[in-house]
Amino acid sequence: MDQSSQAQIPAGMGYLIVQVSTAGGAIPLPGALVTVRDYDPESQSEVGNVIASMRTDRSGRTQRLALPAPSRALSQAPGSAILPYALYSIDVKTDRYFENYYASVPIFDGIVAVQPAVLQALPDSKFSDNAGTTTQIFFESENPEL
Repeated sequence: MDQSSQAQIPAGMGYLIVQVSTAGGAIPLPGALVTVRDYDPESQSEVGNVIASMRTDRSGRTQRLALPAPSRALSQAPGSAILPYALYSIDVKTDRYFENYYASVPIFDGIVAVQPAVLQALPDSKFSDNAGTTTQIFFESENPEL
């Protein structure tokens, strides 16, 4: 999409809160680093421009982040070539846990989206070879198999 067509899209604002926990969502993880990036599925790149980086509070939640999104009026126009939501990616990481990556997270105008991020502990280094990957990738359209 070029700059001139972006300027014609009515602007709106959506919101994102990331809830980071472990133990199947039972224990909040304070101090986790959450990085929000723009996401373009056509670019074939999982790494977009960083929009915000923030830490979770003692309840494992980030502050509410305002993000640009197309106007909600676009959802009332069936067949429109413009999606009625914006897509973002989210990286969540903290010490001693696998990093989670969430791709194509939709943000709608006027809506507060809460993205749960349940992190899995890394194996104890005494009992495993931590040479493998420490990142888990989830796409919004898929259910993670944990």
